[in-house]
Amino acid sequence: MGNHDFDLAFWGEAAAVRRHNFFLRSYNRTNNGKPYYSRVINGCTFIILGEEVPNGAFSAAQLAWLDGVLSAAGGKPAFVFWHYSLGWGSPIQEVLERYPNVFFFNGHWHTPLSLYEENGVNYVNLPGLHSHVSDEYHGEGCQVEVYKDRVLLRGRNYIRGEWLDKSYTVELN
Repeated sequence: MGNHDFDLAFWGEAAAVRRHNFFLRSYNRTNNGKPYYSRVINGCTFIILGEEVPNGAFSAAQLAWLDGVLSAAGGKPAFVFWHYSLGWGSPIQEVLERYPNVFFFNGHWHTPLSLYEENGVNYVNLPGLHSHVSDEYHGEGCQVEVYKDRVLLRGRNYIRGEWLDKSYTVELN
């Protein structure tokens, strides 16, 4: 859940959380009553994180849940998604760093596609499909390809239907 989902000025906190949970139940077929969930697809774990209160910290319950899901991934690629980037020393970052082959995707900043590694975690910044910062990044995203020994992230402009010159290969541990 990101700042556009909460839109506190319009919805208010309680209504924003109800609205987001309705989205999860309706479109993602999850009914855990929480703004976070996970799925295993072809042996890879996909984790969606969500703030439980607007602009707030993650609960101890969500941190423990994340730790359990990453542990269960058994070292296979795990893809974690959250709207925002992490602040240094974040409790989430501490959990991510305990496990190999973790990819953390964030957006929010509407800046170019980029990847960097820190303490074993691969951080992927995704531009928005629409950027109010610059038309240069309008429609950019990335395609993720998982192989036995590596993960390939290929930059793509989905609106123009063109591959970008950006791609990143990460060897799996």
